[in-house]
Amino acid sequence: MSTHQIEQLKWLYGSLAGICLAFFLTLLGSGQPLNSSTPLFLSSVGFGVCLPIFSVFTLVHIMFVEEQRSSKEVQLALSAKWVKALTQPSVLLFAITITLMIFHISYFLGLVFLVSGVLMLFALKTFRGALDEKP
Repeated sequence: MSTHQIEQLKWLYGSLAGICLAFFLTLLGSGQPLNSSTPLFLSSVGFGVCLPIFSVFTLVHIMFVEEQRSSKEVQLALSAKWVKALTQPSVLLFAITITLMIFHISYFLGLVFLVSGVLMLFALKTFRGALDEKP
């Protein structure tokens, strides 16, 4: 893994942690009780789980850069089974949490978001398949 890729992941995880924190700051400012909506409550739980995870992910990637770890060391550390077992579900949880937040705003918008997201996943899969084909 190159230094550039490590930097990209550092900013990605920092952004995800920032989105989680922004959710809570917005929620505090709104004065809306958590028990007013099931999607709001569930998205709060999801953001509450994701915030420390993505904060630690960010700190780890900052550490990699600051300590000038080699690409081989970083790749070895990030390819551990437990790291993958934590990273992939965390990203999935974040996506579910965002979806729940949109469902809180409007069930119609939540449905539109969900359908368009699934369609985009199929489009991405097709796009990736086309990239992997050899001319």
